[in-house]
Amino acid sequence: MLDSMKSRDNNFLKQRTKRLGKYRGNFSSNFVGERLVDDRCVVQPDAGDLNNPPKKFRDCLFRLCPMNRYSAQKQFWKAAKPGGTSTTDTVLLNKLHHAADLEKKQNESENKKLLGTVIQYGNVIQLLHLKSNKYLTVNKRLPALLEKNAMRVTLDAAGNEGSWFYIQPFYKLRSIGDNVVIGDKVVLNPVNAGQPLHASSHQLVDNPGCNEVNSVNCTTSWKIVLFMKWSDNQEVVLKGLDSEHEVMRARARNPQDKVMYTLVSVPDGNDISSIFELDPTTLRGGDSLVPRNSYVRLRHLCTNTWVHSTNQPIDKEEEKPVMLRIGTSPLKEDKEAFAIVPVSPAEVRDLDFANDASKVLASIAAKLEKGTITQNERRSVTKLLEDLVYFVVDIPSSAQDVLEITVNKPNRERQKLMREQNILKQIFKLLQAPFTDSGDGPMLRLEELADQRHAPFRHICRLCYRVLRHSQQDYRKNQEYIAKQFRFMQKQIGYDVLAEDTITALLHNNRKLLEKHITAAEIDTFVSLVRKNREPRFLDYLSDLCVSMNKSIPVTQELICNAVLDPANADILIETKYSPYTDYYSVT
Repeated sequence: MLDSMKSRDNNFLKQRTKRLGKYRGNFSSNFVGERLVDDRCVVQPDAGDLNNPPKKFRDCLFRLCPMNRYSAQKQFWKAAKPGGTSTTDTVLLNKLHHAADLEKKQNESENKKLLGTVIQYGNVIQLLHLKSNKYLTVNKRLPALLEKNAMRVTLDAAGNEGSWFYIQPFYKLRSIGDNVVIGDKVVLNPVNAGQPLHASSHQLVDNPGCNEVNSVNCTTSWKIVLFMKWSDNQEVVLKGLDSEHEVMRARARNPQDKVMYTLVSVPDGNDISSIFELDPTTLRGGDSLVPRNSYVRLRHLCTNTWVHSTNQPIDKEEEKPVMLRIGTSPLKEDKEAFAIVPVSPAEVRDLDFANDASKVLASIAAKLEKGTITQNERRSVTKLLEDLVYFVVDIPSSAQDVLEITVNKPNRERQKLMREQNILKQIFKLLQAPFTDSGDGPMLRLEELADQRHAPFRHICRLCYRVLRHSQQDYRKNQEYIAKQFRFMQKQIGYDVLAEDTITALLHNNRKLLEKHITAAEIDTFVSLVRKNREPRFLDYLSDLCVSMNKSIPVTQELICNAVLDPANADILIETKYSPYTDYYSVT
């Protein structure tokens, strides 16, 4: 079975030992975690090798970690499943939750103690995918997606006992108890599953060129190649693949200063024209480490010019441009320095997730428009939209109905990512796509959403509007962006997709938008919904439109009074009659 193994440069960053690095098999491929919106793990034969690293090198990095304990967490996960509602259950659940948190802290403490320990054959390890911060995990209860005789391998956020792997020698020149050496071929054998980690020859249908990773009884080997020693992983210095902000000390250059070259992006990371040298602003040795939060100048090697800021805006279409063009000049100026500001791994993961989510939503929207979406794709986009709700409100996923989640203060930085990474744009495309006529008629009509057969698509639309609602909460810039689609959202009012709920939430605390978009026509729409559905929530929506930031809006109040008290709408009112004999009002 070794001939079917196609893994070449499987990169593992570890902090536990010097004898660590990449796992590699006989042929050519990169062992990577899939996009952050996907928990699958794959190998990519054509992505690159050690001499020609893949463009998304961070996708391939794993850290070797010692074995975590999961007994208390396992009890808590089991008890937290929907079912128990009594007081006793609540008390027990809180105790189990506390025990699970304590176990996590003990795991972190043990990990720090074992930092730098040499790994030996026979040890139990865990593989943490750095980009997603999830553990490689074997689920012995589920078959692999492609090879049904194999067990499924995924990336799991918390990890579990399926995340434990024995590291065993592939050749007999090593024995159990020997130190694991860089360059060794090893077998990764799950503790509970008992069948080695395997790179399949089967390619994913939705990701051509990606081969499934699963667990099956075979002779599969992985080769260890070092990416970084644990001792080199210092937080205080700049390292390869670190994410940093470069902050200009000087905001803009003199208009008369000439810039020789403009900085542009290039698709190939091996392009020599993309190489810059860091020049210190203080006296240092030639090979000194670069401290974080220090200032540097950037010299372009090919042209021997220095990076400068300009006063030329890039985002000219914006009302208030905030992005300035960067170029290079042969003139070296002291003021043209950049601060190396560290970016937290969590912030990088948020950006990666938002970027991947935007791409997946765009792909699904295109398939919805053509009517070619599959059942699995429909389920995956539903899961992704649920994840986006949890992402923007910044709470862990739970058994609670995702549509009922409310928070007082969503994560502002994540709300910003929703707009900047075009997720909001793709959400609106997703809401439009099923009802767009591409020539052969639309896949769905709005009136058909009430049919139980189309309940999954109605749920997708409801999730889309819930994402929009959380993305705009207390964030003026997103409110203005979403308000551009007001006329479109209006068309979906009354079809039980939460369009009206999102509109009122959008306008409720933004007086400028409320006065701009709410006219007699919009009020009439809500009044007609009261008549049609006989549900109090539509009256609540009208009530919300009367007030903004706890201040009444006279214009809207007058519009609502004129509409509700119009004789033509008398049928939606309840007629009462006062009886002087009983001193009560009665409904007639």
